[in-house]
Amino acid sequence: MKRITFTLLAGLILLMGCDNKHSDIRNTPKEAKKCIITKYYEPLQHNGELICGKELDDAASLPDMTYYDEYNNLLLRVILESNAAIRYHYLDPSKKLNDFILIETGDGESKGKIEYIRNEHNKLIEIKHSGETFSLGSDPVKYVYNDKGERKEAHYKNYYILMNSLPSANGQEVRSYKEIKPSCKYSYNGTSGLTEEGTEIFDDNDLLQRKIIEHYDYGHLHSVEDYIITYNENGEPLKEEMNGKTAAHYYGGYDVGMSEEEIEKWTIQNYYSPPKYKKIGHIKEWRYNEKGDVISYMFTSLDWSTYTKWEINEFLSEEYEYEYNEKGDWIKQITYAHKDIKYDSLDIRQREYEERQPRRITMREIVYY
Repeated sequence: MKRITFTLLAGLILLMGCDNKHSDIRNTPKEAKKCIITKYYEPLQHNGELICGKELDDAASLPDMTYYDEYNNLLLRVILESNAAIRYHYLDPSKKLNDFILIETGDGESKGKIEYIRNEHNKLIEIKHSGETFSLGSDPVKYVYNDKGERKEAHYKNYYILMNSLPSANGQEVRSYKEIKPSCKYSYNGTSGLTEEGTEIFDDNDLLQRKIIEHYDYGHLHSVEDYIITYNENGEPLKEEMNGKTAAHYYGGYDVGMSEEEIEKWTIQNYYSPPKYKKIGHIKEWRYNEKGDVISYMFTSLDWSTYTKWEINEFLSEEYEYEYNEKGDWIKQITYAHKDIKYDSLDIRQREYEERQPRRITMREIVYY
């Protein structure tokens, strides 16, 4: 075992593994090759440098301990504050084939399990949930295949999806699907309960190149989304561009005292008689460093007031700086607001940093086995 930067990590791992108040799912997995403790801090400027301020523990910044195998599969995650644990087991780690997942709350009172059932060809035919799973990973579902081994149906609790492979062209595979909700009383183009329909185009590396989705509501076409995605030579996304139209971003304006039947009638009359579509769209862009880590993410979208002006989403658009250890794993990440974000006015925090506003410092302590 080789220690990296921090001395308390081994003690924490030992403490977790020896906690006899819980089941053994928190024990260090025997196949583990790496353990990472991740913590998040508010950035603090001191003597011209950014240092770690108070520790963050919001929903997006939960400190945790994670273990990975030689294929970089996640084996175990322990939330440090609550001691809740999630243990991942694989049928074939080299192919990333899941076997089952065990979940346990910090007090050990609530437990759950997700099972991945496969046929003799290792095709996934069912995902089963038992106990408290908190919808982790995937909803319960059953899959149906044709004689060629192609997935044709997916059955969920309240809806099912019908899938079909279309004639391919220029080395690209074309797939289509329909999402049907039996409880829906409306139909569209003769299909009862149709809520969504889509076409997907994949290249010869099975990378999604384009996806066209149509959403239906109250028996009408609600929205269309047309996605085009490009990748770099490593198969990492560089740009996702979506253009489309919608009858409404959300339904509103009806009397809060209306019954469900009255709301339904009001919505149809005001949004679909006839539909008045507005343009929608977004652009996502990624940049990477030589190690393959994201150094910039930009999310731009059409604003909902004019539907003509493109705006950078200041909450989602970020840039990242890293420090690495001798094995090439990053041990420190500073998250900044994207440099292209333009503020209407500068508050005290923004004036303090002038060039870029730091949002978060992430520290990772790593042990190798």
